[in-house]
Amino acid sequence: MGEILINNTILPKRKNIENLMAVVNALTINSALIGCAIFIKDYPFQKWVFLFSILSVIQLVINIVTIRKLEGKLFSLNILFVIFSFITHLGLVVIYGFNINVDLPWNPFITISTKMFKDASFFSLCSHLFLIIGMSFILMNSKTKNLVSTKPLEDENNQLFLTRNVGAILFLLGLFPMLYIDINKIILYVNGNYLDTFQLNIPSFFYIIASFSNIGVIMLLIGNKSDKRKVLLLLGLATIYKGALMFTGGRGEPILYLLTLYFVYFNFLRIDKIKSYKIPFYLLLIYMVGFLTTFISQTRMMSINDVSTFMEVFKSTFIDFSPFSVIAEFGITIITLGISIEFFSFNNDFQYGLNYFLSLLNMFPNVGGILDFTIPKTIYVYNYPAHLRSFLGGSYLGEAFYSFGYFGMVFIAFIGMSISYISLKLQELFLKQRYIQLSILLILFPNLLWWTRAYFVDMVREFTWVSLCTVILTILFKRNNYK
Repeated sequence: MGEILINNTILPKRKNIENLMAVVNALTINSALIGCAIFIKDYPFQKWVFLFSILSVIQLVINIVTIRKLEGKLFSLNILFVIFSFITHLGLVVIYGFNINVDLPWNPFITISTKMFKDASFFSLCSHLFLIIGMSFILMNSKTKNLVSTKPLEDENNQLFLTRNVGAILFLLGLFPMLYIDINKIILYVNGNYLDTFQLNIPSFFYIIASFSNIGVIMLLIGNKSDKRKVLLLLGLATIYKGALMFTGGRGEPILYLLTLYFVYFNFLRIDKIKSYKIPFYLLLIYMVGFLTTFISQTRMMSINDVSTFMEVFKSTFIDFSPFSVIAEFGITIITLGISIEFFSFNNDFQYGLNYFLSLLNMFPNVGGILDFTIPKTIYVYNYPAHLRSFLGGSYLGEAFYSFGYFGMVFIAFIGMSISYISLKLQELFLKQRYIQLSILLILFPNLLWWTRAYFVDMVREFTWVSLCTVILTILFKRNNYK
């Protein structure tokens, strides 16, 4: 038997009751917060935004505490998704509500009215309630926390050997396409600015092959989990490489990929707990990442030759930076949600799930443009007027509204269930020593977090083809090495 359940497969009754009470308390408080939000909706904006910011922060804290209680982890996909969703959709509420003095990359009220801002904020607050309902439902019915591995050491060593070698093959397959793309982006940036990096005209399948290197590094980390020095070396090299790439202006993919690597390290590879004296170091590291993110956003439109101005911006950013600068930058996602509510309520052009179904079709190659018809359905900002869609990104909440209208907030419960299932599945696969499957599922980790300000379709093709090629390589490697 590969695994056993502690206490005869039944969680202690007391623990079940404690978890149930935690969920009931969270839902009660969330409902009360929404009631207060309804009560203050007609207040003048300045008074409203102060009170609403308090409500939203209370909700965030309650939701994090509840998920932490149910899942038993603070650094989990569930909690990270809750935090990312809050920052991207309610971050500006906090900035305005507490009158935080920070430079905004874009004034939302140039694009949306205060009424649209209020509507988007209320929709976000309600959606976060249903997000927690979905997550709690899965967590309450899970026994993952009680799994322990009983597989023999020899079997684990075979799994680690397989993971290392398949990971090395994937890394090598993706290495040259990755270097080709990254070097050309650097050249375009040096000779121009961030926008010039988008002029790199390369077929999408080439990017997918390049992404083999990403899962390859993940598998190499897991496969070498018993060799701490190799793990730290791989982690350090990946951090340096992705950190350097951020200076070309594209920050989302490198940051989320590094977050995935550190998630793997702290959840699956680091055996000892974090020492208290190291906490200031990690906090400083997080602070520096936030600073660099803000600095890059302010310099990516500059010419690399303008060194004096470059250094002046570095100095001023260092002096003026606060963590709220990051929240202010990513919080403009609320603009997309506000326009989605206003635009699709007026047109009444809801998709009722069709946009998600058509997104799945994009797992197939777009040969001859046969899938071009799905673009306005899956990337919903294409339905906006041209002057709006040219600069707006996505929003998973805006996407839910586009599909189901105000019932979209209920649909968020199913998204919460999916996120929670994946979060628990990651832990389960590690405990069962299914390291290949674990690595494949980790492909979704950064894509799910980025989905908070993107589109469902963005993750479909990469996950399908990278996971398929990983499975094929694993089968071939087993066939040739385990005869």
